[in-house]
Amino acid sequence: MKTISVTCHTEHSLDYRELRDFQGDLKTRTVDDIHHVMDSIRTHGFSFPVYVWKHIEADAVVYDIIDGHGRLEAIQALVKEGYEIPPVPVVFIEASDRNDAAERLLQVNTVSSPFSETGLQDLVLDIPDVTLSNFTLPQIDTKSLGDSIALLRNALTQIDEMTPEKETPSKKEKTKTSKTQEIVVQCTGCGKSFTHIVQS
Repeated sequence: MKTISVTCHTEHSLDYRELRDFQGDLKTRTVDDIHHVMDSIRTHGFSFPVYVWKHIEADAVVYDIIDGHGRLEAIQALVKEGYEIPPVPVVFIEASDRNDAAERLLQVNTVSSPFSETGLQDLVLDIPDVTLSNFTLPQIDTKSLGDSIALLRNALTQIDEMTPEKETPSKKEKTKTSKTQEIVVQCTGCGKSFTHIVQS
């Protein structure tokens, strides 16, 4: 039987069957969305804990998910594929009642600031295996940006190949100050330009 690894550590963990859906139809997920989560779990294991509101309901302990509904759907699909699921790492979130827990759920699912395409580009540019189209980010066309980053990576690789290797200066030689050069790459798909600064 295939097993999923746990790659984060918390004080508590639960059998996934103890976790209960709390958000209902708050989010719509496509089959592709769930497949992306499944691929992530297969590749990286459980890298993030599930946030849970632990409370008593009808004299029984209940574990309602505050954050991690998509992971639960992915887990259930992985079980159907024959994967063995270890206890899931959880973090307990305090809430005084259902309304308070619902507010916590809204808090964790609210994006407080929009993503910047330039900042996102800088973050993932040096991560060779990241595929941006696997992520859903508000107001960003991740496929188009991913294509642009691939072009930029290719251009930078070509620049590196054309740049002669520097020789280590002897003690008598003065250390040269580095120069910066801006490389502008334009995406043929979306027409956007991206600037990358290279030191020589």
